[in-house]
Amino acid sequence: MAKTTKKDFAIFEKEVKKWQNILGLQDWTIHCVHGETNEKSRADYLTNIAGRLCTIFFTDDWDGIFEEKTELGIKQVAFHEVAELSIHDLRIYALYFINEQFVEEATHKVVRMLENVLFPKY
Repeated sequence: MAKTTKKDFAIFEKEVKKWQNILGLQDWTIHCVHGETNEKSRADYLTNIAGRLCTIFFTDDWDGIFEEKTELGIKQVAFHEVAELSIHDLRIYALYFINEQFVEEATHKVVRMLENVLFPKY
């Protein structure tokens, strides 16, 4: 069983901050924690949407369920969690509020972020 190290966590945390900046999620306060994920996840997160607080948990046990542990793999996991956070409002509105206006606003927030980040570059 491969364990993640403090160095792995530092890479993960740095990558989370990088993607938070790239995706324009400055309205969120993100805190990273090493460990405490469910046994089949490389990472997961909890949010307080009203306070715009997010805790992202990075696994301490990178076992055989996943590919071999690499720096690129760690960075991809960080990107995945931040990408999920970028559409979190949309998910919440769609699941709980079922209000067309909220879903529409959240959808366009994501589209504007993609326009600002991806469109100029590609």
